[in-house]
Amino acid sequence: MQSENTEPKHIINKARYRCYQARSRYWAEMVDTGQCTRDTHVTLSHAVLAYYDAMMEFEADVDGLPDVEPLLSRVGETTEIVVQSSRRGGDRTTDEVPAVVDVPAEQLIEMSKQLDDVAAELDFTDEVPR
Repeated sequence: MQSENTEPKHIINKARYRCYQARSRYWAEMVDTGQCTRDTHVTLSHAVLAYYDAMMEFEADVDGLPDVEPLLSRVGETTEIVVQSSRRGGDRTTDEVPAVVDVPAEQLIEMSKQLDDVAAELDFTDEVPR
C-alpha cells in the first residue's frame, strides 16, 4: 500500500502517462493520415483535463499552470460538424459532437507539454505508471 506522501505523485504520474498515450495516438494518426480523428481529439481533451485536475493541488507551488479555459469552457457543450454521406453522391449532413473538438489538437498538445513542464518542476517525473 502506498503512503499518503506518494499518492499525489502517483496520481499525477498516471495522468502524465495518460497524456503521453493520447499524444502518441495523435502523432501516429498524423503520420499515417495527416489527420487527427474525432475520437483521438476527444481522448486527448480528456487526458489534458485529467492531468490539469491532478496538478491543480500544486498550483501555488509553481509559476502557473497552462491556460485550459478554452477547453474547460466547452466541457458539456456540443457543436455541429458537417459530414459527407458515405453513399456515393450522398448529401452532406450535420453531426453533433463534443465541443472540445473546437479546440485545435495542436493547442491540446501544447497544453499537455506545459503540464509536463510543471510536473518536472515539481519533480513528479521519476516513475512510469502502468
